[in-house]
Amino acid sequence: MAASGPAAVPDRLRAQVLAEWAPVAPIRSPWRRAWALAPIAAAMAVVAARYWGPRRELDGLGLYVTWFLSAAQWLAGLWVLSLAFREAVPGRALGRRVVLVAGLVILAVLVVNLGAKDVLAATVVPAGREWRFWTACLQGPLLLALPVLLLATLYVGRAFPERPAVAGALTGLAAGVLTDAGWRLGCFVTAPSHVIGAHWGAVAALTAAGALTAVLADGLRWRR
Repeated sequence: MAASGPAAVPDRLRAQVLAEWAPVAPIRSPWRRAWALAPIAAAMAVVAARYWGPRRELDGLGLYVTWFLSAAQWLAGLWVLSLAFREAVPGRALGRRVVLVAGLVILAVLVVNLGAKDVLAATVVPAGREWRFWTACLQGPLLLALPVLLLATLYVGRAFPERPAVAGALTGLAAGVLTDAGWRLGCFVTAPSHVIGAHWGAVAALTAAGALTAVLADGLRWRR
């Protein structure tokens, strides 16, 4: 029996396909997308650094070391943001080892920055003001990180992530680390209990918020 030829495409279907046919803009590389948000992330870090006013307990070498470590933390946050954008692209998902390494690198950066600042200028929360400092250093970074978090979530959603929770968690982690890079310059308290409970707590909360936001956005998109 001779093989039958391909079925002819109905004119109506052909016309509909051609009417909806439009060029798709290619997605830029993860690093280029991360750098596109760098000005906003830098602005939020500067605002965070200026929240408490100018610092006076650091000068000379201590001041330079603190600023250098904050700059290193900011760049680490931008690197995590590029990983989130890579994770969002189907077929380019990160392996578990890469995600784990990213988390450990950020933890190491936070620990080094905490230790260095505590050695250079050890300070504690003024007596009777623990609750005020804790709430301020938790809520402040959460609010300041929102512009980066929301814009980055839009970037992630545009790429159709296969694992929105992972991509969103990396986005939230990046937003928290980027903002904390400035916030740690303004907050003069170096006590580990305060930094871990408030500063790191804000980073953890943003990580969870990023994962939840990405999952909800992905669910709403597929309901259309």
